[in-house]
Amino acid sequence: MARKLKDAVRQELQLVVSVGVGPIKFVAKIASDLGKPDGLVLVEPDQVQQFLHPLPVSRLFGVGQVTQKQLAELGIRTIGQLAAFPEQVLADLTGLTP
Repeated sequence: MARKLKDAVRQELQLVVSVGVGPIKFVAKIASDLGKPDGLVLVEPDQVQQFLHPLPVSRLFGVGQVTQKQLAELGIRTIGQLAAFPEQVLADLTGLTP
C-alpha cells in the first residue's frame, strides 16, 4: 500500500514523498523523517524498540535544545538510554509525577 501511494504521487504530481509505516503514528512519523527525501521505511510492531532506542532523544516530540542538554548532563543521549533511566529519578528531577 505504501509503495502504491508513493508511485501514485510520483505519477500524478511528479513529486517524491517519503513514507513511514509503523504500528503507531509516532513511529511512522519518525520512520518517514528518516526516509527523506524519497524513502519507504517499515517498522514492524516487534521492531519498535530496536528502531527507536539508538535514535537521539531530540527525535522525541517536545525534546528541544534545553531538554536535550539537561538529559545529556544525566548521560542520556538516546531514546534507549531515556527508556532505561529510572522513572522516579526523572520524576524527581523534573518535579513531574510518574
